[in-house]
Amino acid sequence: MNDPCAFRPEDDCYHQLSDDPYETETNWWSWNVPERGIGGWIHTPYYPNRKTITSRIFCWDPSGWDQARMAYYRKVEEAPMPDDPDLRDITFPGIGYSLKMLEPGMKYHLSYEDRDRDFGLDFVFTGAHPPRRFEPGEPPFIQTPHYDQLGKVEGTLRLRGENIRLDCWSVRDRTWGPRGGPSRLTWWPPEPQPTHLPASSTRPPGNPCTTPPATSSRRSSA
Repeated sequence: MNDPCAFRPEDDCYHQLSDDPYETETNWWSWNVPERGIGGWIHTPYYPNRKTITSRIFCWDPSGWDQARMAYYRKVEEAPMPDDPDLRDITFPGIGYSLKMLEPGMKYHLSYEDRDRDFGLDFVFTGAHPPRRFEPGEPPFIQTPHYDQLGKVEGTLRLRGENIRLDCWSVRDRTWGPRGGPSRLTWWPPEPQPTHLPASSTRPPGNPCTTPPATSSRRSSA
């Protein structure tokens, strides 16, 4: 029997979503150098109905974890995206981070360079297992399809002019569907809250795996 929640090669691409203005599709990557207390993220939410993307790349070390003290932080908001972007082989506009799929669902090459600040990334992520799809209604992304994947990160981080080897285990994820905006899953003040939600309170992004059961005892943590 085919598993509707299993990863498919087309999940490496951007998905055809609804005309909801809050549709968002993300890709997120992380890395670390544990012996030196270094870690970092790349996060690029794409807003297909606005045809823009917001990109964040940041790296922290023992000098600090907030934006003012991070070893590196850069954010580019709402950069225009070209028509029909291919997530399998793309250089994101505005920030210049590149992503190339090497093996569907399992292996990817990422690169980035900021010459003005002597910072760069060049690594390959190899999945330890197929991407794991969260079930409908399962936290933390109750409303949208979401994949997590543990993998090996191998390559180089350039930080403050020093080339640092990346050889670690870390995580990537992918999410697509409505995000942000008004939601019937948000209450204020926080108490009391209903313990059961009708199926209509979840906005399904059009994939059979996202259709919730008729009732659910789970509540949104968003």
